[in-house]
Amino acid sequence: MIGIVGGTGDFGRGLTKRLLHANYSVFIGSRSKEKGKRIASEISKEMGSSQVYGGSNEEAAKFNFVFVTLPATSVIATLSELKPLLANKIVVETCVNLKFGKFIKVVEHKEGKSTYEVIREVLDQSKVASALKTISAHKLLDLNTKLEDSDFVMSTSDEAYEFVKEIDDHLGVKAFRVRGKFHATTLERMTALAIQLNKEYNNSHFGYQVTQ
Repeated sequence: MIGIVGGTGDFGRGLTKRLLHANYSVFIGSRSKEKGKRIASEISKEMGSSQVYGGSNEEAAKFNFVFVTLPATSVIATLSELKPLLANKIVVETCVNLKFGKFIKVVEHKEGKSTYEVIREVLDQSKVASALKTISAHKLLDLNTKLEDSDFVMSTSDEAYEFVKEIDDHLGVKAFRVRGKFHATTLERMTALAIQLNKEYNNSHFGYQVTQ
């Protein structure tokens, strides 16, 4: 079972559908237990699957493998509360602190730190990975869209990276491990760039694909 903290938004719902399609069981968490259950029920009916459940973020955090798809504005406060539940577990964060306007940009945290760096500091007893940040929520939601993107994965934990790589393989995404926390802000800015391009080119859902 994979838990998704903050899984009721577009990205969380898209990820849930993709995981179900790959035959994983998923628990969707929400600040509102009732909302988590409702979204899970909706996806269950849409997918014809009995492998999706829903409830609170606290319930989602009890599993050994947890994705975090929270808005960046609430992620630090929420994860600080969930820290004891997430200790020694693999936690994959997908969050970027964005400011929307005519031009979309990344808002850095205190001391110029990326969201990944701050989350890793909060969850210092967890095996944290940063992943899927440049994958379009719209493409995740549409199962008829083949994912051919590259996923830039950051983690100091080999175990967390191998878990993400396994998930990426099932999603049809190519995982590339990026070492050095200094690149975390660059990767988060790549998210802002992709969304900016989506705004400027109608009906587009940009991602990135590495060529070798």
